[in-house]
Parts: sequence; C-alpha cells; structure tokens
Amino acid sequence: LDISSPSPPKYRFINADHTLISSGWFEGKSSLKMCRPKQQYVITTKTAPKYAYGHTAPGTNDNVYATVIGKKGISTNRMKLVPSSIFYDPFTAGATDTFTVEDYFDVGAINCVQFDIGGKDSW
Repeated sequence: LDISSPSPPKYRFINADHTLISSGWFEGKSSLKMCRPKQQYVITTKTAPKYAYGHTAPGTNDNVYATVIGKKGISTNRMKLVPSSIFYDPFTAGATDTFTVEDYFDVGAINCVQFDIGGKDSW
C-alpha cells in the first residue's frame, strides 16, 4: 500500500504479518491497522561526576524523558529514556548512557532536544 499527500514524503505500508482481512470470523480479521515505520533516535547522555559543579551526588532515580525538535518545528512525542537492561541503573554520577527511542514523527534535521524529569529528584 503506497500513500502520498500533496507534500512529501511518500510512505509505503507493508502487511508484514500477511494478515487476511475478511468479514468472516474464520477467514481472518475484520480490520487491519498499518502505521508508517517508526523513526529511531539514539540519545547518549553523560551525567556529571561526583562533586562536579558543587553537587555531591549528581544523578537521578526518577524517569527522564526526551523530546526531539527539528529545525522546521516538528517534534516527537515525549519519549521515556529506558535502559536496555533491567539490571542497569542509568543517570548515575559519571555514567555515559545510550538510549534508543522510537517515535512516528521524523523531525528531519535536529535543532533541539528537551529533557524533562518525572519526579522531584534532580539530574
């Protein structure tokens, strides 16, 4: 399925699961939702080391979120930065952490990244 609008880009949607659409319950599903592929963003953070900038314990245990903003004003949704392993503690003093996040919005050339913290702790 190809869909285009008056403005680029053109998107291609692929029924990768080979789902059959049918009104008969025994033949497949009555509907099929196909979304454009998600855009991946790789975000690397570096938390200050202990005692840097007058802080005795930089870092946070709160959730950290990122919004990527493009030069044309298009932005992603607010995306939670989640570690790749449940055994890994991100945002600790001196740590460099890399996160891969996905969103349906392709912002193009990146202009800004906005970080938000989801609690009362600082980072």
